Amino acid sequence: MFKYIADMKFLAGFLKGKCMQCLDSDYRNIVAICSCGAELCRKHAVFHIFEKHTQYPIEIIKENEKMYAQITTNDCFLIEGSLEVLKCKCLAACLIKKESVFPPCMHIFKVFKEMNRVANQISRMTIDYEESECCLCSLRKNRWLCIVCGLVFCGRQRYDMKGNSHAYKHFEGTEHSIFINLDDFDPSHLQMAAFCCYCGVFIIDEIIYEIFNCRYIGVSGCGICPGNSLNKSNKKNCSICSQKSTCMSLLKSPERSSGYALAVLHGISYAILSVGSMCIFNNMKIRDANTEFKNMVNEMLAKMIYMHVFGKNEYIFIDQIEHAINSEFVRYEEDALVDVARFFRNCMSMLKRNERPDCEEKNISNLFYILLRSSITCNVCREKWDRSEKVCILYLKPNQSISEFFSIKQLDKLCKCGAANKTVTSCLANIPSIITIRLKKPGNYILGENATSTIEKELCIPYRESERRSEHAPLYPQRVFENRMDEEENLHDIGSVFISDLLPPDVFEKMKMFFVKNQARSQKRPKSMFQQGRKESFLSYKLKAAVIYQNNPSGGYYFAQMLDERSFLNNHDADIEKVLWTTFIDGKIDQLPLFKDDAILLLYVNADE
Repeated sequence: MFKYIADMKFLAGFLKGKCMQCLDSDYRNIVAICSCGAELCRKHAVFHIFEKHTQYPIEIIKENEKMYAQITTNDCFLIEGSLEVLKCKCLAACLIKKESVFPPCMHIFKVFKEMNRVANQISRMTIDYEESECCLCSLRKNRWLCIVCGLVFCGRQRYDMKGNSHAYKHFEGTEHSIFINLDDFDPSHLQMAAFCCYCGVFIIDEIIYEIFNCRYIGVSGCGICPGNSLNKSNKKNCSICSQKSTCMSLLKSPERSSGYALAVLHGISYAILSVGSMCIFNNMKIRDANTEFKNMVNEMLAKMIYMHVFGKNEYIFIDQIEHAINSEFVRYEEDALVDVARFFRNCMSMLKRNERPDCEEKNISNLFYILLRSSITCNVCREKWDRSEKVCILYLKPNQSISEFFSIKQLDKLCKCGAANKTVTSCLANIPSIITIRLKKPGNYILGENATSTIEKELCIPYRESERRSEHAPLYPQRVFENRMDEEENLHDIGSVFISDLLPPDVFEKMKMFFVKNQARSQKRPKSMFQQGRKESFLSYKLKAAVIYQNNPSGGYYFAQMLDERSFLNNHDADIEKVLWTTFIDGKIDQLPLFKDDAILLLYVNADE
């Protein structure tokens, strides 16, 4: 609700109270709101400087559990602009509370207001939504209409269609942020779909229909037969219109399920395969002593490992596993879409509950759990605190690298001695076999700052041995395949070692090819770094799998991409974007480049084992 209180203070419960760039949740750090809708802290307000953007100084206050926005300027121009932004954000927030899955954002209301202002001053444009093509590269598929200027551009490349990102380049140059997809367009449909480049979300609402009809006339067909724009019954009698309609139906993207559970489990299974732990493989059995969930997971992982090894696609029924995980954990009501990171975390928790605590080396969940240690030191009195946290996934902030995650940071928290700041350093206190990273994108796609986080092929993470570690505890789990000559006999006798009833012996024979000796690989770290007397070192991890999310008006879909280390046999320094990744989607296995801009979950495997 947007309501004036007093002294330029407004009731503003629709504000998020956190910086859109660094996601700092302390509302007291917000110093400005931009004309693009971004709430900015003091640091990012300095860097958020663009030609067509205006920052309006505000202060967010909380009183009696209610949030207020107070305008902290006497400039009439800035006051008027800030009121306009707050009003549009309030209108958008009111519609978000309704049942609409893709409600309008504040930028839609800004365009709607401008269209109504000039509606009587301009003539309506005619748009052929079937025959139009990208005005820059002439692509006939993946076409997007700029709702402000009426030009048609192509979108970015996706799994099932080409694209040169001309629509987004147009947005960067003009800040026209609302685009309508012409591939699935129907001018008579009230619930039209559009995409906002600022917010990075689809919008389905009648307001899109109102804006389109205020500015454009949608036509299709041959242009000769009557009823050119809306009367579809007349088009059936025209051979040219019927032929074009058939071609356009073939160009439409097929509807597919979200597939988030299948994509996550594909990534998990490939990471387990890359670790190559004999204990894990031998424990993939159907036992009466196991719980029903554990047996289902063992069977599913065995099928997926078979698929990865032989490159053959098989139907995998995961509905029972997905239902068991989702029914065990309460889903947040505010979630409009499934968060794959939360599903991954719930999956690990469910596995932990169903695995035997007396066989930790055989438990799958132990491969993924990370013991994260943070050391907090006062800059004045030098008092030190250690804090440990057990997690299964690392969350990176927008545009944050793993090096920045483990770098020295300043914590604004008072010490007992009165010092205002403390220093925080983080490191690993255990050696996980697999590290999972969640990439977060900005809440608002600011121009020039919406680039995805840097995806690194190899990670170097600081490690400090826990003081509670047993002196005789092994640093790494037993590994079935190594590139060392002294273990060559294990490769020949693998059939005699294998005791699983879900993976046949021919899988292990074929699996040898996954652990080939790479002459061009980076040098391993010396064993002296991991001797018992040495408590600090660095661990190396290699990227193996990625979970990709590509959105659409139907809710978007997920799929998994796997990186085969054999792609770097001849050139270890090759870019991960220039090699082909094994992609599982739509019941098919394809070799495609990495969809870097859409990656949200990355799985790295320990390279020092």
